[in-house]
This record gives sequence, structure tokens and C-alpha cells, in this order.
Amino acid sequence: MTLETASIQIRLQPNRRARRWILKIDPDHGPSLTIPGCEITPEIRTILIRHEAWLLEKLAELQTRHWLTPPFNEVIGHDGGTVPIALPSANNYQPDEWRRAMLTRARELLPQRLEQMLARLDHQLGPDHGLQVTRLSLRRMRSRWGSCGANGRITLNTQLIFLPVRLQQHVILHELCHLQHMNHSRAFWSLLEKLDPDTPQHRQAMRNARSFIPAWA
Repeated sequence: MTLETASIQIRLQPNRRARRWILKIDPDHGPSLTIPGCEITPEIRTILIRHEAWLLEKLAELQTRHWLTPPFNEVIGHDGGTVPIALPSANNYQPDEWRRAMLTRARELLPQRLEQMLARLDHQLGPDHGLQVTRLSLRRMRSRWGSCGANGRITLNTQLIFLPVRLQQHVILHELCHLQHMNHSRAFWSLLEKLDPDTPQHRQAMRNARSFIPAWA
């Protein structure tokens, strides 16, 4: 069931297990309101009107960042370059298809980035540095940009492709340093800053890195 207030269409989702009202905006499906119980009551419209300004603000914010309707063959800029992602069904909002296209592009791009950073290690630490990657995994991660296991396996977030190249490199170097230091000790940060002298600036930039990520990704 949907309800329109002003120019906003909101999905109503009665839920017997819900204990409170939950109003949210899903990038894939738009605004929705979870309703405790299973009865649609007249007070719903009052609640939505009360929050109408918030809804309009958040929807405008998404549209301003062109997250909801990216064009076909969208080009994401990074440091003066481009990363083209062929987005199928561009005339319709198809986030699942776009995510598959993102994964395809990540599989092409991120292994190249890793090889570049391994070459940097060879150059700066010498070929006998002993930092060996046993396996690279790519997947969509909700709260992390990457991880490194004691077995030498590195996992990278596919959303990295939307970040500027310098930040992609910083994240990969961060994980490579964990091959030697499985912690965030002084020795770890010393090694990272040796490989990436701009580490302080990059760490600061990473605090807002999520702003580069389209909502559908």
C-alpha cells in the first residue's frame, strides 16, 4: 500500500512485530513507513506530514548527488581520470543490474591497483620484503574498505572503484602493511607512512569517502 503526501509517494509496511514507527528512505525503493501492528489508521497521514520537510530534504539530497538515476555508461571522475561503468537498462532504475556491472568493473580494476602497489613495495622496500598476497577477494562490504588475513588473503570492497585513485592506493597499501603487522601499532603506521607519505591527509579524506559512493552501489 502507498500513501502520497505532497509530491512524495511512500510505501506503508504494517508489521505485527514492529514496536515503533520507522520512517526511512531506501535508495532502491524510495521512502517507506513501517507501522506497528497491521492496521492502517488516519494518524499515518498526520505523522508523514509532520516529517514531510525531512523527506523532501533527504530526497533532494539524493537527487542532487545524481545517485538515483545515473546515465548509461556513467563516468565516475577520479583525480582527473575516468572510470566508465556500462550500466544496463539505463532508462529504468535497476540497481541489481548496476551492481553486477560494478562488480565486473571492480574485477578488472582492483587487481591492477594491487599489482601497482606490490610494485611500489618492491621499489621502496626491495624485492625481498617478504609481503606476499596469497589470494585477492572482491566483495561488497558494508562497513569496511578492506581486510587482511594472517594467511595473506586480502579482501577489497568493490565500492573502492568510486574513490579517487590516491585513496584506492592508500587502502590497498594499508592492507598490504597488515601482512607484516596484524595490528595498528606504531610499527604499522611507520611502514604505511614510508610507503604512502601522505597517509595523514589520506586518512582524513577517508573519513568522508562514503560520499563518493552512489546509493545504488
